[in-house]
Amino acid sequence: MSLPVQKSVRSSVKRHKNDLYSTDPEAVRLLLEREKFHENILEPCAGLGHISEELSKHGYNVTSSDINDYGYGTPNRDFLTDFFFDEHTQEFDIVTNPPYNLAIDMVQRALLIAKQKVAMLFPYWYITKFYWMPPRRVYLFTRKIDIAKDGNFDAYHNKNMKDYAWFVWDVGYYGDTIIKYIVNNKRVTKQVEKLEKEYSDISKYWNTSKGNMKKEVLRLHSEKFSNREIGRRLNIDEKTVRNWLKENV
Repeated sequence: MSLPVQKSVRSSVKRHKNDLYSTDPEAVRLLLEREKFHENILEPCAGLGHISEELSKHGYNVTSSDINDYGYGTPNRDFLTDFFFDEHTQEFDIVTNPPYNLAIDMVQRALLIAKQKVAMLFPYWYITKFYWMPPRRVYLFTRKIDIAKDGNFDAYHNKNMKDYAWFVWDVGYYGDTIIKYIVNNKRVTKQVEKLEKEYSDISKYWNTSKGNMKKEVLRLHSEKFSNREIGRRLNIDEKTVRNWLKENV
């Protein structure tokens, strides 16, 4: 029996009254490939537990709650008003997909109580909402991810209209936002495939003399990039990066 065709949600008129829109666990896994969090994580908008379960699979100690009762975690806890510290968990980071109509309030509250990091999933254009405390990194998905009403991923697979991104704040950081891409394309056009191959060696597109390369290593190091990330960006091995940095110590 085939599932009925579901239409994409276009306006708040058709939105779930409690904002129960579940996050594809794959989106969480892709975030965890790029970010490390405190061993304790609070998921305050847990819904049916899709984010929490993926975090747990990666070894994190997750406290799950929600303002509504969906049968998962601790129900009837309002993240904006309840006190989340207890005698067992004094410190935690926060990872969640919050109600978007409360985006600013949720971020403000999270930054007050998180230990090190806050990661929230928003449509990418929400970046302009947070100029007062810019996220340090934004991970933009190159392909739309699945967000399913009532957790029904079978019905809503590939029917999402919005482009999403993970917004990551380092508590206490105030500065420029770095945009990174999570390349999750299933397929690309021949033109994009050709461009990916052509631009895979970025060193072709700037002066690659050894002297200039060393200067670029120093510049990236001064901007707090890791040796591994510098090597990846410049297409050189990490050992070479370390040796060049030692020359200038």
